[in-house]
Amino acid sequence: MNLSLRVRSLAAVTASMAISAMVFGFTFPMFSTRLHEMGLSDAMIGYSTSAQSGGVFLVAWFAPLLVTRFGAVNVMLAMTVTKVTAVLLCIVFPGYWPWLALRLVIGAAGSVLWIAGETWINEIAEEKSRGRELAIYSAALGLGTMIGIKIVDVVGIHGALPFLVLAGVVAAAALPLLFVLRDGPKLDLAGHSLGLAGFVASFRMAPLAIFLNAAFAIIFVSVQTFIPIYGLELGLELERTLDLLIVFNLGGIVLPYLAGWLADKIDRALLGSLMVLLCLMLFVVMGQALVVPTVDFIYIFLLGGIAASIYAIALALLGEGFRGAALASATASFTLMWNLGGFFGPSIVGEAMDTAGPEGLPAALAILSALILPFALIGWLRRRRRAWAAS
Repeated sequence: MNLSLRVRSLAAVTASMAISAMVFGFTFPMFSTRLHEMGLSDAMIGYSTSAQSGGVFLVAWFAPLLVTRFGAVNVMLAMTVTKVTAVLLCIVFPGYWPWLALRLVIGAAGSVLWIAGETWINEIAEEKSRGRELAIYSAALGLGTMIGIKIVDVVGIHGALPFLVLAGVVAAAALPLLFVLRDGPKLDLAGHSLGLAGFVASFRMAPLAIFLNAAFAIIFVSVQTFIPIYGLELGLELERTLDLLIVFNLGGIVLPYLAGWLADKIDRALLGSLMVLLCLMLFVVMGQALVVPTVDFIYIFLLGGIAASIYAIALALLGEGFRGAALASATASFTLMWNLGGFFGPSIVGEAMDTAGPEGLPAALAILSALILPFALIGWLRRRRRAWAAS
């Protein structure tokens, strides 16, 4: 692929995915605060969030086949139409249970879109600069998420207006793709397995990338869902809690490029493990940091930046080992694990907050990070052993 075509494709798919990320920034705080006002428990709110993440389990098994057969662009456009329809149906069928079902559909369509987009980006990224290119992509996602949160702040959470605006945001994600309709990657199916066999091969070849992605999902989805409620239960105004979310995502824009630069210089597995450890340390002091003005913004900025860096590093680790249809299967496994983290993380955190009050949020996230850290370190050690054996 020549340079101009590669840059144009990277720009278009990154822009489209960044707009799609606005949906995350919009839906998580909008639904959680609206359900909170309706009197739902933190656990029930967590289950609603988990439904959106759980949509991947309906589609991950055949998404690689869709991407390889119909092309990334066509799949992304079809999933955009599906998401718009589901969002508009939230107006027609209000209430906890209809929204839970529709969030499942939104999550399923979004997962297929994500698999297509990230397969495309990783397929055309160059290995020598993969960490930096994917860090720019990660930063764009952070920007999109931050804008989505700000839209909630502007349009509010009541009535049909939030859903109409959300539908418009979802539809806008299709616009950049119109400039690259014929430029999607051609994925070679020869010698590659799709479906369950492809999933097994992906987990065996890139377990560290997939587990790091789960760690990021647990942190990202839980913070996006519960920081507004955490702040409200501590006595903060809703506007202040949304500002914390914006700064969290601002950190996710600014810091990942530094991590991406490091990922092109040092062992990516070691760097990813260190980022999980740093997040664990930050969760231990969350309760003290978020009640001190100015310190709260510095703290949440660092947490957002380090968490987003985990994602950028994980995506770079994934892309270095796969190509063609194998990359589509690996990306599906990657997305499945993200949604697995996003599915169980909020449910566990919601139960913890119902049991222990607001401090259940940092306690649960610290414990979950501590459980994932050994897997990250084992993955790094295995890479070291393979490198020594090959030398």
